[in-house]
Amino acid sequence: EIGYSFCFYRYKIKHSLGENPSSLSVTPLQKNDEKNLEFIKNLYEKNPVHSVRKNEELFYILRSWNRQPYVFFDGEKPIGYFMCKGNIGFAAELTLTEEKYFPDAVKSIFEMSEEKEIAFFSAEFEKEKLEFLIKNADEYSLGCDEASLILNFKKCVTALLKAKASYEKLCDGEI
Repeated sequence: EIGYSFCFYRYKIKHSLGENPSSLSVTPLQKNDEKNLEFIKNLYEKNPVHSVRKNEELFYILRSWNRQPYVFFDGEKPIGYFMCKGNIGFAAELTLTEEKYFPDAVKSIFEMSEEKEIAFFSAEFEKEKLEFLIKNADEYSLGCDEASLILNFKKCVTALLKAKASYEKLCDGEI
C-alpha cells in the first residue's frame, strides 16, 4: 500500500496556516465514552477502505501501539479524531467531518505538543486530507506501509505525481 508522509515544522506553521490560535478543543478519548466511540466508528467507516472494528474492541484498537486517541470539538460538537504516542511526533488517523477543519486541527495538535515537527500520514483515498497536506505541509514523501513492500517503484512515483497533479500544477519533466 502506498503511504504519503507529511511534515509540518513549528517555526513555519504561521506561514502555512496563519497566526491565529486554533478554534477547536481537543480531549483525550476515555474507555467509557460510548458517545464519542460511536462517533469515531461512524466517521472511520465512511472511508472507502477500512478495517472491521467491533464496538467492544474499538477503544483497544485505537490504543494499539501505545497510542492515545483524541477527539476534536468545535464548541460541543465532535468534528474529528486522531491518535498519537506520548510525545506527539506523529499524528495517526487524522480524520475530520469536514475539510475546513484541517488547519485548526493541525494547529490544535501543535498547541498540545512541544514537538518542533509533527508528521501526518494519508492514504491515497483520503482526497480532502491529501489535498490539504500537499498544499500546506513543509515537506512530504512517498513510502509504503510497514506491512507491505513497493514492488513497482515507477507505479508508486506515478501515483504520487498523479495525486499531486490533481491539486496543483506539476513542473515539467519525465519519469
